[in-house]
Amino acid sequence: MATVSEPLSVQHTPRLASWLPLLVLPATALILGADWPAWTLMWSLSFAIYAGFKWLTFADATIASPTNARSLAYLLLWPGMDADTFLDRSQAAQEPTLAERLHAVLKLTLGLALIILAKQMVSEHPLIGGWAGMAGVVFVLHFGLLHLLSTFWRDLGIQAVPIMNAPIMASSLS
Repeated sequence: MATVSEPLSVQHTPRLASWLPLLVLPATALILGADWPAWTLMWSLSFAIYAGFKWLTFADATIASPTNARSLAYLLLWPGMDADTFLDRSQAAQEPTLAERLHAVLKLTLGLALIILAKQMVSEHPLIGGWAGMAGVVFVLHFGLLHLLSTFWRDLGIQAVPIMNAPIMASSLS
């Protein structure tokens, strides 16, 4: 366990130990959630797998001694998985432009509009309303809020690369 003066780091942790959360957390969710409603178990497993991979990226980071604050921010307050970029204090953050901020707000607004539209449509056209609602949630969370979170971290001088690069314009999964 790291003390206050000792940076949070798992560089000295054996490779197998780095994988333990990825094995233990989902197994724990499965055992504890055996009697839970399916949606609760699904979200618990999703969070457990995400947390396990998040820890693994932190454990595999090559940054020698990230600060405790930055380590905790990466683990708890940034959804991205590029630990080296986020934790590296020597890397200059690309300052977000006004156009980028407006683009993120536009995606968030479009998502909210789709959710409102879906709510109105779902009684007469449940399939279309459902798809509009799902698209709205994706626009709000993944395209809007997470992009705004990236601008927030870059305003603080931390190179938090946006998680998605124009996903709506993608022509392939890669």
